[in-house]
Amino acid sequence: MNSGIKLIIYAVNNKVGGGKSVLENLLTCLHRRNSQLGSLLVFCPYANLNEYQKRYNGINFISYWPLKYPFFTLVFAVFFPILYRRYGVTVLNLADIPMPFQMINQIYQFDWPYGVDVDPRIWHRMTLRENILRRIKLFVFKQFIKYPQLVLAQTRDMASRLRNQYVINNIKIFPNGFDSKGLHFDSKKYDYLRKIEGVHLLMFSAFYTHKNFEVLPSVLYMYGLIANAEKINIIITLPYETALNQTIFDRLNNVTNGKVSIINVGAVQSLDIMSLYNNTDALFLPTLLESFSGTYLESAFFKKPILTSNLPFAIEILGDSAYYFDPYSPQSICNSILRFVADHRKGSIMLPEVQLEDFSWDRNLERLMVEIDALT
Repeated sequence: MNSGIKLIIYAVNNKVGGGKSVLENLLTCLHRRNSQLGSLLVFCPYANLNEYQKRYNGINFISYWPLKYPFFTLVFAVFFPILYRRYGVTVLNLADIPMPFQMINQIYQFDWPYGVDVDPRIWHRMTLRENILRRIKLFVFKQFIKYPQLVLAQTRDMASRLRNQYVINNIKIFPNGFDSKGLHFDSKKYDYLRKIEGVHLLMFSAFYTHKNFEVLPSVLYMYGLIANAEKINIIITLPYETALNQTIFDRLNNVTNGKVSIINVGAVQSLDIMSLYNNTDALFLPTLLESFSGTYLESAFFKKPILTSNLPFAIEILGDSAYYFDPYSPQSICNSILRFVADHRKGSIMLPEVQLEDFSWDRNLERLMVEIDALT
């Protein structure tokens, strides 16, 4: 172990979606600074170890085959305290659950929205197995949230809910960020989408219960019944091996008389994100629960309208500059789509008004380093 290690980033489960985005943006900014990289140790997803070692040369990476609770706790209950006593390290924990150690400096980034009060309707949508596992995880979370020296919440709403539910005061706002410097401008992977007739709505999301894929059949059915409705294409980004496969949506196209198509482009690589946004017309995110969605910032950068849920996590970021709907109401969602399509036809679409400089990853990193220095 390098005796110069001062900061450990624990992110072994940041494999997909927002968690992966946070980790990679953080690593990109750290690598760009090119200072004190040797004092950093990153526990990264096993599948990304070789890629990260090449991309972020100079940063120390370590990984292992994923360990499950309680084996994880037994290993790190010994490992991290030894590191702290020997080297005085600070741990930036990007996992869903805080580490149950009082003897280390732990900064915990909270981005697991199930950790605060959740609408009962979300729990009712889960399978029995998913419900049980999440409730066990929630029980563990409630026991461990008292341990971090500092909790980073991504929005004021989440910070307030954490304070009220757990009576903890060591919380600071640390929003998700956006880094345009990491974009690749030469990808043309999704140019083919423009050859497909209709308005393209991008549902840029992994498949989780709270992402609300289940509402799509009812929304598409309603839209298909509307006379003279313009054709729309819902662009989804699910890995092809997912249980929610293309065959299901092919059947839906028949129900909607061809007015709606579901196009699954599969998992999107970071180098192709710009191509994806450039070849779609708006972001469509009927999510039920978020701590923060980086897709809002991406859409603002690419000047793409946003159709999304009228819930606090969205309103805090977007204000009045989105096409809002009730995510539990297929009729409300359908009406929002119709409103956007009409605006799109007239050329008078509403664009998101977001001050992206307030969400700079470089600025976030500067603030984070201040907090790390204060703990050490």
